[in-house]
Amino acid sequence: MRDSRVRFRRLRRISAIGLVLAMGLPALGADDADVLRSLGSLRGASGKSIDARPEADGATVLIFLSTECPIANASSPTLNQLHDAFPPPRAKWIGVCLDPDLADSEIIEHAREYELKLDVAVDRRGELARGLGATVTPEAFVIDPQGKIRYHGRIDDRFAARGVRNANPDNEELKDALAAVLAGREVETPYVKPVGCPIPEVEADEVPSPTEDAAP
Repeated sequence: MRDSRVRFRRLRRISAIGLVLAMGLPALGADDADVLRSLGSLRGASGKSIDARPEADGATVLIFLSTECPIANASSPTLNQLHDAFPPPRAKWIGVCLDPDLADSEIIEHAREYELKLDVAVDRRGELARGLGATVTPEAFVIDPQGKIRYHGRIDDRFAARGVRNANPDNEELKDALAAVLAGREVETPYVKPVGCPIPEVEADEVPSPTEDAAP
């Protein structure tokens, strides 16, 4: 695995402003059909395509993640609990890895290390993340069968800020939003600002071949 210090240096080169890339992906608030098209064939870390489009009576949950973000890693047990509480196929759970310099094998290894139950997709250049309006990891999106983003933002309030845990967490916005969508109800709070690590900027020469191991 590539020296973690190299990845850490690259994560310093980040932008606090999420730019929407003109890659045919939908900006937040774009036509719902564009959202569905962008979910039609995500690339899985296994090399296989993932159809992330919601079931007719279900929802898709996208969680943008980075192996280098401690808040994203700390969220793994919560995500696993939510996966079990709202299991597939009615709820599709996709963890989207944004690390630009990790090979597929490293992403899979990390998911196994954290026993992550979500399907894992890759978005090394961040086109999907920025197209949907994500700015940090972890950041969650709940998408209904019509392609409407019904909720996006933090998973819960376990972190008050980066590196600062909330001593008395009592809000579970992602859980509440997903339950509402599956029950056919409106989401009371469609957006809550997420707490996490800004999505890294990506330079063309930083993205490895999908299946090759990162060079030492």
